[in-house]
Amino acid sequence: MSEPQEIIPIGKSDLVGVVAQLSAEGYRLVQIGCSTLEGAYELNYSFDKEYRFKNFRITVTPEEEVPSISLDVVFKAAQRVEAMRKKRMKMRTSNGEEG
Repeated sequence: MSEPQEIIPIGKSDLVGVVAQLSAEGYRLVQIGCSTLEGAYELNYSFDKEYRFKNFRITVTPEEEVPSISLDVVFKAAQRVEAMRKKRMKMRTSNGEEG
């Protein structure tokens, strides 16, 4: 039996706060996926706790910065994914770096 997977759209300004709350609640980062849309990028963040998933989605334009969830206090494991995203898709993170 599979679990229904809900994807919750959030604003990019809410991303770090949502992720920090999940981290405080004991969730682990499962994946960050990025898809190219016409004139935008769609980023999906998935988290797990006790085999229950929570999925969040933000959509940004190529000119927008994406908030980093690997800086400071949240998920250091996201550094490799964010670095790859910067290199392959030239997406800027909130620290202003560009690939």
